[in-house]
Amino acid sequence: MLIILASSLISSTSIAWSSPYTSIDVGTAYGMITGGAYPNLVILDVRTKGEYDSGHIYGATLIPVTDLPTRIGELASHMNDEILVYCGSGGRSKTASGILDSNGFTKVYNILGGITAWKSAGYPTWIATVHDVNTTFNYDTIQAAIESALTTDGNTILVDKGTYHEHVVVGKPLSIVGAYLEDTVIDGNGTGTAISITADNVTVENFTIRNGSESGMHLDGGNHAQIQNNKIINNSCGVNISSSYNMIFNNEITGNQYCGLLITAGSSTISENNITSSNYGICLNSSQASNNLIHHNNIINNTYQASTNEAAGLWDDGYPSGGNYWNDYNGTDLFSGVFQTLKGSDGIGDVAHTIDANNTDRYPLILQWIWGPRNLTITSNGGGTTNPAPGSYPYNATEYVEVTAVAYDYYTLDHWELDGNNASEAFQTAVRTDRDHVLRAVFVRMKYSLEITSTVGGDTNLTAGTYIFEHVTQVSVSSIPDPGYYLDSWELDNVYAGICNPLSVNMNENHTLQAIFKPLNVGHNVATKWVASKTVVGRGLNLSIQVTVLNTGSSAEDFSVTAYLNSTPITPQNVALDSGAYMTLTFTMNTSGISMGNYTIWAYSSPLFDENETADNNCTGRNLTVAAVGDLTGGSANPWGFVPDGKVDGKDIAIVALCFGSAPGCSPPYVWNPNSDVNDDAKIDGKDIATVALHFGQADP
Repeated sequence: MLIILASSLISSTSIAWSSPYTSIDVGTAYGMITGGAYPNLVILDVRTKGEYDSGHIYGATLIPVTDLPTRIGELASHMNDEILVYCGSGGRSKTASGILDSNGFTKVYNILGGITAWKSAGYPTWIATVHDVNTTFNYDTIQAAIESALTTDGNTILVDKGTYHEHVVVGKPLSIVGAYLEDTVIDGNGTGTAISITADNVTVENFTIRNGSESGMHLDGGNHAQIQNNKIINNSCGVNISSSYNMIFNNEITGNQYCGLLITAGSSTISENNITSSNYGICLNSSQASNNLIHHNNIINNTYQASTNEAAGLWDDGYPSGGNYWNDYNGTDLFSGVFQTLKGSDGIGDVAHTIDANNTDRYPLILQWIWGPRNLTITSNGGGTTNPAPGSYPYNATEYVEVTAVAYDYYTLDHWELDGNNASEAFQTAVRTDRDHVLRAVFVRMKYSLEITSTVGGDTNLTAGTYIFEHVTQVSVSSIPDPGYYLDSWELDNVYAGICNPLSVNMNENHTLQAIFKPLNVGHNVATKWVASKTVVGRGLNLSIQVTVLNTGSSAEDFSVTAYLNSTPITPQNVALDSGAYMTLTFTMNTSGISMGNYTIWAYSSPLFDENETADNNCTGRNLTVAAVGDLTGGSANPWGFVPDGKVDGKDIAIVALCFGSAPGCSPPYVWNPNSDVNDDAKIDGKDIATVALHFGQADP
């Protein structure tokens, strides 16, 4: 576009040109720029970006001479148009003119003396006021910034304050942002449309847009536009929407002669705008203009507040968010609730605002919608936190804020409370910031089920059934054998769990528990039910072995029990048991005289006189490795397999440290494993780590 730089014009006499190019003085160049004879004139600045930014001829295109060979294609549409080339003093422009001439440009003019001569002659220079914040390049007009080959999809164009007499066409997905709402003006000069959007995904914000004889803004085929925080005044039509899926919010749309918003397409959202003082406030001017969501607007003092032309709009955001403020609505606010039947006001009219047979604002606002940030206050009852963390946060109105519950170990989210009312139970929820809200995450301990059953021959206490308990609750269940029966075993999750009575179940997951009863044998009978020990012991340290025996006969019995390490017996113990009773014995031996290697631990109950079933007198337990003191693991990929690797190193200290602080029957987060109890004192503490550390670096002989 031709720019007039002075009120008095120099004669528009045509200037001769020649090849390789023509050199002209600054007076001739000024006359060509201002004279009006060259409508497609190009002014080419070949200096550096820094020089250009410090002052240039208005309307000049910046292509540094060093970039010209690779960017010459940007000028391809001007092969036969006049191109004025300038630099600082004339040297670089001479080189650039030669490059253009050699590439077939036919009307190249080199300005002698460059910008230095231009300023010496008293001609004006310009500081660019339009900025591509992504490339940092600067321009004199909004349109020049948009059309620049350097401006690519997704860039942001920042416009300094000033009045821009342009008819802007946004044909790329860009964000066009004014520096100051009141002082950054796009003025249509009383003709056409001030700004047209033809590309998808365009944002326009923070401008005063005025004096368009057709429209202030036309969404002309570009979908998914975001038009926010603009003042759109004194146009024939404020905003003409002929595309879909747009967001029009937080704009002052006022004093437009025909209508504030003219809508001929569907599925856009119009929210938080002041739509005032026009002939028509909102005009749905086509049957295609249906399904637009129109809410939280202040629709005031228009001759016709809304016109629909058989289209069906959505005029509210449901309850309790509400609809629009209509200054001609005269309903009352005595009730609340979705159906406005509950006592108490809620800021929403008790009776819907009818626009026509197809259009109703079901929840008209009693007071004007107020712009500004909304505070979302997030809290937790303990047992977890949130993301964002608990606190108070300001958000723009109509944002959807996603908040995620982050439960601590052994807790889970029970539900969210929004403004004191139960809301979602999902771990992630979204809050629409239509007003101030308080969101509370309510956590509870994880809960697991315990299903208890028993075989014929007895019952349990707790009785058979399914129970729910909080995480890590220790649940005690007793067996109650019928006369003539005994508890043979518990099975926890179908795995043998001993014959302790009562049995303690740690509720760290869902469990099934079955009590298995068997008839007492007539006569004399005992059984060795269970042999337990650690699986690795340091040579020279003590080893404890637990043996559980049971009297399965019908008479009280006295008998002896012996534990073995391979064929080596450990001092036997005498036992006296009533019929159906059990006992767990602990055998202790010192391993100083035991060679390093692998052993089998087993136990044997001596047969009774006239015992008719002796096969169950013997029970084989675990395999045991006698290793160097402190050599616990490292011999397999799984450190918890406790396979010694023949040396004492960091892996052994680490496995003890992982169990530090634990003891038999402890609850998470403590982890008990008897192999880490190096000194066999039923607790894992600094003594165990010290024992391993004392032997650190040693290896099997």
